[in-house]
Amino acid sequence: MSGTASRSAVRRETAREVQAHVATLPEAERDALMAYYLGGQSLAEIGDEMRRTPGSIKGLLDRARKRIRALLGSVSLYRRK
Repeated sequence: MSGTASRSAVRRETAREVQAHVATLPEAERDALMAYYLGGQSLAEIGDEMRRTPGSIKGLLDRARKRIRALLGSVSLYRRK
């Protein structure tokens, strides 16, 4: 397998893992994450829909990212150092 093909395979596998882990998030975190990253909505827009402040939505996103990083472990391409 070439370097590019193996990198693509790792990315696909990581994407599948992220999707599986997103499904395990608490509902509010999952909804905020999906609206922000997949829906392209702003913190204010999500806050309006969820009846929360933009700061609260930021907190939900921060917790969701932290949970997913922990679930992915050290193999994550997206893990903060």
